Amino acid sequence: MIARQKDEDAIREKRWIESEKARLEARRKEIEKEAGMNMSKPDAVEDSGQPATEEPLPFVPEPFAPTAPAVEEPAPLTPLSTPSIPEGPAAPSPFAPMPPDSGLPPLPGGGAAPSPFAPLPPL
Repeated sequence: MIARQKDEDAIREKRWIESEKARLEARRKEIEKEAGMNMSKPDAVEDSGQPATEEPLPFVPEPFAPTAPAVEEPAPLTPLSTPSIPEGPAAPSPFAPMPPDSGLPPLPGGGAAPSPFAPLPPL
């Protein structure tokens, strides 16, 4: 019984391999048809006029020699005219004056009562 099963398995395996080869060949032909190319002749030389070589030529980059740009003499700098800013107590302040009661806490050391807590020790 086991020998017969081994023979049937071998026959099934052989049939499966043959059907897979046929399926792959049909798929290859279908792909070639879609792509419009003939892959059945891998050694075919394209009609480019150049003889086929066994090994492709290695890539050799062009030599590169950096060139320095021409140095132009810069034009002399001329100072811009600046408007004169009056200085002194008569000069107006660029900031708006603060209202006397703005609701902000007083600045430190600005007449506020001393803190009831002991100062922190230094680190």
